[in-house]
Amino acid sequence: MLFAKSCQSQDIEQKSKEKNNKIIVEFTEPIKGFNAKIFWTIKDSISDIDNRIVGTAILELERQNDKTKFKINYQSYSISDSICSLKVYEGFKKSDIPNIIQTNYSTEGRPDFYFKDINFDNVEELIITETGLEEYNAPVYRVFEFQNNELIELKDFPSISLHEGKGNIDYEKKEITTKDYYSCCEYEEDFYKYEKNNKEQFVYFKTLHHMIDPNTENEEIIIKEKGKADIKIFKKKQ
Repeated sequence: MLFAKSCQSQDIEQKSKEKNNKIIVEFTEPIKGFNAKIFWTIKDSISDIDNRIVGTAILELERQNDKTKFKINYQSYSISDSICSLKVYEGFKKSDIPNIIQTNYSTEGRPDFYFKDINFDNVEELIITETGLEEYNAPVYRVFEFQNNELIELKDFPSISLHEGKGNIDYEKKEITTKDYYSCCEYEEDFYKYEKNNKEQFVYFKTLHHMIDPNTENEEIIIKEKGKADIKIFKKKQ
């Protein structure tokens, strides 16, 4: 009987620990007209380097003017607030995770989510940061557009353009560029145009292949544009 009670006690304790893996991240101020919460289910995935824990999550945005709610699933979420992140990390190690965390919204560093016009329609889309799917220490961004009170993911958007130093959105030319570096002296720029009525709305149309001489710093550029012959140009260092 003592053995049975002991096992039962351990079982209850274990179940209690298993249940204590859900956190509600509350943003204290409205963001772009939305009240925001993130419902986070953390997993046994810890980075001891930066005290990061990841897990699945649901972002809930409640529009203030009509209380309409929008929900987006994170495949792998990690809170960006460094103070809160450390609190979660320490709590996870002690099996004592807080149920609710309140944090201020910030677009610095790697924000949990933010709003940006990426298709030149003067309406901001929603961008979420998947921190647990990183490649080469860079987050993966996913973009959603508000359509008829729904959030639709724009899967063909070249999201690498949102990485600092790896691309750009040119609002004057209405072009999106991405950069792929092969070495310090060789890289490619891919160019995309937005075509609303096209099946793939972000259409690739041109590549610039850059090769820089490390001694003279002169540059050779090969322009590869769809439907046209390649063009090679040389640029001398000014």
